Amino acid sequence: MPEVSKPSHNQVWRTTIEILGSLKLAVFLLISIAIACAAATIAESRFNTAVARHYIYQAPWFIVWLLLLCVNLAAATLTRWPWQKKHTGFLITHLGIIVLLIGALIGRLTGFEGFVHLRIGEPPTGRVTLNQTMFQVESPADGLLYAIDFPVEVQRPTPKKPRRLAVPHTNLKLVIKDYAEHIESREVLEAVSSSSPVSAPGLALEFTSSMMRQSIPITLLQLEGKNEDSFFGHARIRWLLDDPLKNSPSDSEPSLSPSRETHVLFARRTQHPIIHSENNQPSGIQAYLLPVKSSLVSSTQPSDWKVILELSSEESYEYPLNDIIKKTLEVIPDVLQIKAHGFWHDFTMHQGSPTNRSDRPENPAVIIQLQINDVSALKTRILGLRELQFWPSSSPEAVSYRVLRSGKETLSGVLRKGESFAPGWADWQVKLNEYLPHAVIRKKNLPASIPLQSSGIESSAVPGLLVALTDSQGQRLDERWIASGEIASFFSANQVVRVGFGLKTRPLPFTVRLDRFEVPRDEGTDTPANFISHLTFRDTQTGLETSAKAQMNYPASFPGGLWRSALGLNYKFSQASWNPNDLDVTTLQVLYDPGWPFKWIGSLILCVGIGILFIGRKVNFNPSTQ
Repeated sequence: MPEVSKPSHNQVWRTTIEILGSLKLAVFLLISIAIACAAATIAESRFNTAVARHYIYQAPWFIVWLLLLCVNLAAATLTRWPWQKKHTGFLITHLGIIVLLIGALIGRLTGFEGFVHLRIGEPPTGRVTLNQTMFQVESPADGLLYAIDFPVEVQRPTPKKPRRLAVPHTNLKLVIKDYAEHIESREVLEAVSSSSPVSAPGLALEFTSSMMRQSIPITLLQLEGKNEDSFFGHARIRWLLDDPLKNSPSDSEPSLSPSRETHVLFARRTQHPIIHSENNQPSGIQAYLLPVKSSLVSSTQPSDWKVILELSSEESYEYPLNDIIKKTLEVIPDVLQIKAHGFWHDFTMHQGSPTNRSDRPENPAVIIQLQINDVSALKTRILGLRELQFWPSSSPEAVSYRVLRSGKETLSGVLRKGESFAPGWADWQVKLNEYLPHAVIRKKNLPASIPLQSSGIESSAVPGLLVALTDSQGQRLDERWIASGEIASFFSANQVVRVGFGLKTRPLPFTVRLDRFEVPRDEGTDTPANFISHLTFRDTQTGLETSAKAQMNYPASFPGGLWRSALGLNYKFSQASWNPNDLDVTTLQVLYDPGWPFKWIGSLILCVGIGILFIGRKVNFNPSTQ
């Protein structure tokens, strides 16, 4: 038989290059990536961005797929070897795509995106917060802290599918039973022994409105300062020892001493005054600084302004500013007085005293002082003379109630646990959730019970986990909700397990400090024209400090230098959000992407290659004969 010759090294290399650079492989990879991107788009719309990022964009298989595409493109260029002049456009186009993909891989593997919260006067920070959640457990066996990646938005725990984590070097386990997007600290009633010195009869009510889609819990205790609450500032809710109509001495309301209340009113921020009360209990009076005519909104003269006091939706008072500057006027005889201490057309504080920052009417403001001589009478007028009274009933596990309007009874009855009644305030219903003869009020983390848009807790609400500590037999030892950023202690018979949940942080090779935050406004309006964060960066190695400004559409970069920017070796700080109620705080987005030069260079090379392909293509015209 003739001897079969082995393929040469060049033949094996040529065959390998042709397979890796084949058009079929390229089509397969491109179709796979296109399907993956389509699936990611669907996942992002149906779930969230974190799901698409976790399962597709940042998944190891997707990165391998991109590397295979780079290999395919590089091999495709080698199949044209030896290269000729006609291959120029083809080679440059493939090179641009390869460089672009390399930049994307470098940015994905070594770069990050996060944010920092900065406040004027606080120490500089050297860490950035990432949009990635984690779980931390401190083992009682060795005292070490163990960090565990816990992407709750991707693999959300539920009561039917809880997540279980072992506490290192112990026979204990943590069971993550549920996840809530918004956790609030709420007062709840807890039953205690009758011999407890701090116990008192407690009442847990729930006000619900189907029209407003709200549910508001109110907890009362028969202790001074805890037996009264206000319902939206329009009604008073009281938990009394006995029926007030019996004229029991214990029912008499304690006398309230006169007090003063100072309001700093801003014409451009009417909904955000600064209020200081001597007894730390604001009266509830709403005050506004408004121009006498809308055309005088930019006036610097006090005579063009007025102050409005609003006690309730049915009672308000209006005073020309000149009438109350340095003068005391009676609003309600023997009850309430008003006096203005000054007017500033561009209000600012300098060395503890108010002054004008400029000659322009950028921030008109006035400081008024209210002298409250009869707190009880004023409170009654502010609450619109509406009152809901509760006291223990003769029936066990029940309470009596009475609804008053202008001092007259409109409704009364007995309420048992789980029952509801309508007090006549729109469509609101009042439900008795709990009545305990001996109780205390404790604060607990619980899922938010009302829509955040209408609850006023949007800025403070954070996500949280329901975590239970169990023993080796699965018996529950302790259980509670943990809010993001919180550290909680779980107790077993003889061990304490400290648990934390929150966002990951990443150290920076420098620190950043907020020196000043400015929000310039459009002329004559309250619309922000820009957001300017004045920052100071400090290199932790050299100790050198650098000042910079992060503005809208103009990020601040550190370290500086043209070559660092060109190589993508600096950190960019861009304005992300701000708090209109607190201009001492700002939130900045932090971006670090060493791969971006490759992306730009690759895009430029790709455009050049495509241009050469089109320019170098010969187009023959064969005009038809007539």
